[in-house]
Amino acid sequence: VLQGQTVALVTAGADDPTRNALVELLKQAGATVTGTVGLTAAVTDPARADQLRQLTGTLLPAGAQLPAAADTGSLLGGLLGGVLTGPSGQAPVTGPQAEGVLNGLSAAGFTVAGPPPAPAGLVLVLTGGAFTGVDAGDGAAVVMRMAAQLDHAGRGAVLVGSAGSADVTGAVGVARADPTVTAALSTVDNVETGAGQISSVLALREQVDGRAGRYGTSSSAADGAAPRT
Repeated sequence: VLQGQTVALVTAGADDPTRNALVELLKQAGATVTGTVGLTAAVTDPARADQLRQLTGTLLPAGAQLPAAADTGSLLGGLLGGVLTGPSGQAPVTGPQAEGVLNGLSAAGFTVAGPPPAPAGLVLVLTGGAFTGVDAGDGAAVVMRMAAQLDHAGRGAVLVGSAGSADVTGAVGVARADPTVTAALSTVDNVETGAGQISSVLALREQVDGRAGRYGTSSSAADGAAPRT
């Protein structure tokens, strides 16, 4: 299904067993998984938004560009997109510059420290369920806008979440409320299940083919349980 494709993962509130199962399934489908960037809760903390906004500009390598949008999700997606993905599978920013971006985000507490992923053509953004707390909707929007920007930067992206992710305070739900986003970004709302994990892999294939859809078990999964292959 994904022979010859490269996939980078970005996680935000996802559990390790689901991530590990997806990585294994992606490999079985023929993809090369280039690595994972793990976002911390600080990314969706409104008290840290100004710091993150400023940091994206500070860490931006020479020659790279951020989107014109002012929201933190789009800016973070633009920064990560420059080091993680590109239409040809090659990112515009590589080597020590790319490591500098990821190390800077990690040092500031916005990402989990770890080896930087190699560039990939496709990005899988893996979230948990619904966000909670008074700023839950805003937090979900940060992750959604980041995923939409990563989709724009490379060959395609898929935003997947577990039960609750399609709620109004879930990243998948916020994405599905904006038709301009779901016209390009595929979403899956039941990734904690085996069926949802298969749908996630098939949705990446769909992105390669220039299509997008909304899949899973919630009422907003308008395109059915899984992509048609």
